[in-house]
Amino acid sequence: MLAKISLAEVKHIAELANAVRDARDELLRIKREDLGEPPPARGEHDPTVALGLEPLPADHPGVVALTEAITALSDEAVHELRAVFWIGRGEHAAGEWHKALAAAAAQTRDVAIGVLVDEADLHHFLMKGLYELKLA
Repeated sequence: MLAKISLAEVKHIAELANAVRDARDELLRIKREDLGEPPPARGEHDPTVALGLEPLPADHPGVVALTEAITALSDEAVHELRAVFWIGRGEHAAGEWHKALAAAAAQTRDVAIGVLVDEADLHHFLMKGLYELKLA
């Protein structure tokens, strides 16, 4: 089934994604007092709210490591990673591997990489996809 990406590579990328998720979750635990700003006036927005809506910056070490790991893959390996992701997310059944792979191949490399890196639950979906494919 996986011909262009190894099981170890998928698991490594999943672990990198998990580290990014942990860093993003830690960022969400920032308190207003930690920002050094006074409490917002009545009717103003709390500045910590915006932190939860933005992904980690692209230069965050975890995001850089995840991006580099995925970017280093061949086009075909990115397609397989995307197919595992889609199966884990429930967009395709495990028995639809070839259909998921064809759909992944229809996307541009940059779009596929961007979607994977920005997905907060990438670890979960990759591991679930491996489970559904009976590879984990």
